[in-house]
Amino acid sequence: MRLTGKELEIMNVLWRSVMPLAAADIIEALPRRKWKGNTVHVMLKAMQTKGFVVIDSYIPTGGRRAGLFKSAITPEEYILSRLPDFGISMRELQTAALQGEEQKDQSAEDSSALEKGTKIE
Repeated sequence: MRLTGKELEIMNVLWRSVMPLAAADIIEALPRRKWKGNTVHVMLKAMQTKGFVVIDSYIPTGGRRAGLFKSAITPEEYILSRLPDFGISMRELQTAALQGEEQKDQSAEDSSALEKGTKIE
């Protein structure tokens, strides 16, 4: 599943927070957006249905209760879930990472050899 641009903005707020947040906290964290509480609630409900957020607990607010939301996935998990959208398999990602490590190791060996004045093959 994919997050919309607006949902991703909310997820970034939740990912940066060390505590679960109420809709009002999310609105406050995004001051350039002029979202109303109902708008954020509708988006959070959709994100909950998609499995991206969960209600951690409730707090009393006036005569009602407000849900405190937290992310159900990490940013890394979300990025990995999107790889197929770009035609990248997990195996291809692992192969590329390993090749990058090998190149980094070779570069470190070459630098060490240059410092010692050894010929690089």
